[in-house]
Amino acid sequence: ERREERDAAEDDAEGDELDELYDERDIDFGIMSRTLDLVCAGFQAAGDSFFHVVDPLIRHIVPFIDVSRATNEQLWGIRILCHILKSAPERTLKYQRRIARSLIQSLTCSLPSVRKAAARGFRVMAKHPKWVPSVVRAMHKLTSMLLEDLSLDE
Repeated sequence: ERREERDAAEDDAEGDELDELYDERDIDFGIMSRTLDLVCAGFQAAGDSFFHVVDPLIRHIVPFIDVSRATNEQLWGIRILCHILKSAPERTLKYQRRIARSLIQSLTCSLPSVRKAAARGFRVMAKHPKWVPSVVRAMHKLTSMLLEDLSLDE
């Protein structure tokens, strides 16, 4: 009887720890979502002059794209950088190499959602002439990713 009580207590403790992790993840996701909403609203209201607000944050956002991060963090990092790039392409040029390198790594992620988001990032880049060299450098990886995804669909 004591053994059963002890086992039940251990199961409850493990369940509580798991619940705490899920709660923490949900809070983190909520913060990331609100941050993205604020950045989008800022650019919508002020245009590319809002860039000075996000400029100091970019070096902290790029690491979220790293393939070692959680999927929702990678996707958030890609989405927010794409929005910043789309809203202020000239001002983000100083981060071109860093952003492109991170997106190229994301093209090799095992998760299709991350690969597709990274490909969309290159699509945003391709719309701005000064970003085209980064897209050209990524063409081999983009092509490989597309061919791999097509072979998975067969």
